[in-house]
Amino acid sequence: MEIIGLIATIAIFVVVIVAALKKVNMWVVLTFLSLISLIIAAALGSTEIPNKTGFIWFDVFEYLPTYFGTTLSGTALVILFVVAFGSYMSEIGASQRLAEILAVPIKLIKNKVVLLAVATLISFLLMMVLPSAMGVFVVCLGVLFPALTKAGINPISIMLAFFIGCNVVMGPANPFAVMVLGMMEGAPDPATFFIQYAFPMGVVTIVIGGIVAAFWNLHFDKKVTEFPTVSEEALPNSDDCTAPKWYALFPIFPVAMLLIFSKLTGIGIVFSVAGGYFFSLIVIFIVHWLVSKKKMETFDAFSHYFGFFGQVMKSPVIIVCLSMFFGKAISLIGGLGFAVNALIDTFGLGWYALLVVISILYFIMCIFVGNSIAIPVCVPIVVTMMASLGMESQVAMAALLLTYVGGLGKSLTPFEPKYLYISELCGDYETMDLVKRNSVPIIFTFIISLVGTIVCYGVLA
Repeated sequence: MEIIGLIATIAIFVVVIVAALKKVNMWVVLTFLSLISLIIAAALGSTEIPNKTGFIWFDVFEYLPTYFGTTLSGTALVILFVVAFGSYMSEIGASQRLAEILAVPIKLIKNKVVLLAVATLISFLLMMVLPSAMGVFVVCLGVLFPALTKAGINPISIMLAFFIGCNVVMGPANPFAVMVLGMMEGAPDPATFFIQYAFPMGVVTIVIGGIVAAFWNLHFDKKVTEFPTVSEEALPNSDDCTAPKWYALFPIFPVAMLLIFSKLTGIGIVFSVAGGYFFSLIVIFIVHWLVSKKKMETFDAFSHYFGFFGQVMKSPVIIVCLSMFFGKAISLIGGLGFAVNALIDTFGLGWYALLVVISILYFIMCIFVGNSIAIPVCVPIVVTMMASLGMESQVAMAALLLTYVGGLGKSLTPFEPKYLYISELCGDYETMDLVKRNSVPIIFTFIISLVGTIVCYGVLA
């Protein structure tokens, strides 16, 4: 029976990857493969499918709406509130003002290597509070780009510096981090995960990766006879923002609330991520209404917040729910456990060796199919592996690695939206040339994150 489960598991994984490569609608693919996985699990005698109807073959169909209800009240709800909050911050100009504050050191730096490394760090810091990679990238273009071009740096190098910072998954409420944590039983809450694991390793990783990327891109620039020209009309206009400068505090407010009112401080009050962001939204709206001279327009902006809910539900939330459900369904077949135990028994591979292998697999998968598909494929393998080796206490370390690796792998996808945007701004610059140029810094950053995470939170823990 275990062999049958293993064969079925492999076949389903192959179908997922092929469907993603052929750009088949993943909503449909994940829905039917999840149902097929549950049917196989039931046929193989799984006892983990909840008894809802009294008839196992009907229970299979009850499982999806039951699981969706749980996911929508947990992980998906967090994503709704966080992404909508980020969109609201952009609408009232708060994210623009925060970027301007972070950009102050740029005017004081003369060394091009340091300038590019700081640009990467700034985009990384913005990603902690504004969970939209494309949104942060556009903000950096409007605020930082003009100063960096005046320093004589190639626009391509500048944009790739922003790119690396934007694509490192970071923040206590980043959708992909929340998704990974939601699939790993025993994982810490997002605030604890962020302050104890993600932020320290993230800063080290991004500083080293940013410096390497700066040296690499400036080396490329020496061989270029003419830099591409980017029209000012094509860039976001930072002068259009009319928000007060102190609005820069707004995007930071919910993160501060989550960290202060968390288990870490021990004050006895713990805010959930969704609750913390909604509380912050109300406080910020009241302040914005009080200081605004156009009272009615503030109501219109606030109403858009719920419009952002609909935009997020249409794609990100649905694919996250389906992905998590698929991960759960595929784990019920039992093939993953059999495969992991076989690897351990046959080759004597320990936790760290298997984690490195899976991280490399995950990195490659993210290049071709993206985070939302790679996460439900790889996370169940990691969870099964940890249980087999009695490593449940190090779940946070594994979650940290999976959050970083996904964003880095996606950075080598030729059809990544930011590559397409860079190509358009720079006169149809070839996206594959951008990928090739970015590959060395991204792979180096991946190695740093892999080794650093295992050493700091695994070997030395």
